[in-house]
Amino acid sequence: MRVLLVCLVLGLAGLAGCTDFSEYEPTNQIGLVRIDIAAPVVSTGSVTLTVLSTLDNLAAPSGQLNLTVRAFDLATNMLVATTRVEVGQLEKDRAKEVAATLVLPRTSGYRIEIAVGQDGRTVQEGTVTVNNVMALEPTVYDTGLRISEVDVQVLDAKDAQVRIKASTYLTNEGAQASRPLRLQIKARELSTGVLADEKWVDLAAVPPDATRIATTELVMPDEFNYELLAYIWDGDIIVERGHHKVQFLHTYTQDTTQKLVVTNADISLFKPGPGGGGDFAYDGDGRGDYYGGAPSYTGSPTTPGPGFLAVLAVLAVTLILWRRYKR
Repeated sequence: MRVLLVCLVLGLAGLAGCTDFSEYEPTNQIGLVRIDIAAPVVSTGSVTLTVLSTLDNLAAPSGQLNLTVRAFDLATNMLVATTRVEVGQLEKDRAKEVAATLVLPRTSGYRIEIAVGQDGRTVQEGTVTVNNVMALEPTVYDTGLRISEVDVQVLDAKDAQVRIKASTYLTNEGAQASRPLRLQIKARELSTGVLADEKWVDLAAVPPDATRIATTELVMPDEFNYELLAYIWDGDIIVERGHHKVQFLHTYTQDTTQKLVVTNADISLFKPGPGGGGDFAYDGDGRGDYYGGAPSYTGSPTTPGPGFLAVLAVLAVTLILWRRYKR
């Protein structure tokens, strides 16, 4: 009997750890449900990637969470950059987006690995691949301004010089007002590449979706053809280009075997005011002014005939042959 009581006491003592009937607390479950990649900043040599990871927590509140993002070069499989973001605790049945930023060389592509840590251990992992990074257009110097058109008006033409007014149409296609910039206008002669004139214009800020006109005057010799080059400068960087051709010397090629025919246009007819026509005027004689059709030529084609002595020689030879034939 004493042995039975001793066994009972020892059994109750062994069950003492099983008598805690406090409330059961389940563990949480962290899921990495979505990974998005964006490239908000692209320069000529680097790219800034924003890795947006969506975390979802189930069952119970989480512990202290953190996110580690690594970028591996696809060509060499070497680690290029690492960043870590502290997330903190996440309530039960809640989702949260966590953004991490990586600045990487602008090479072919990367493998992005994401590791979710909780209380010092990794609880979830994910991988995404980014290809063709080199093809991304640089955006770091994008001001939103676009050169949509360049108009030219002749103001004066005398002493073999032409003074024109160039009107450059600037449209802001960005979401914000543009910064104060500078516009450079150059007149370059087409056949020689010689710079005839150059002007700079300060550009004020242009509101979004608005268009402004920047005007400047240029002076150049007439009887030449030019290309007007428009550049928008942001400090030392060219951020936009435009061009327009101005022909003061019109050309027409008859065909591939004949020479080039040029016209002499009267540039003074373009200037506004009395005598200005607004269109090129021609003298109407048809010499060298070709806008279609065939060129005209003076004179009619002739073929020189045989000389008198040559005719006598032919007759003599004919008579000798006739006599021999009769004998």
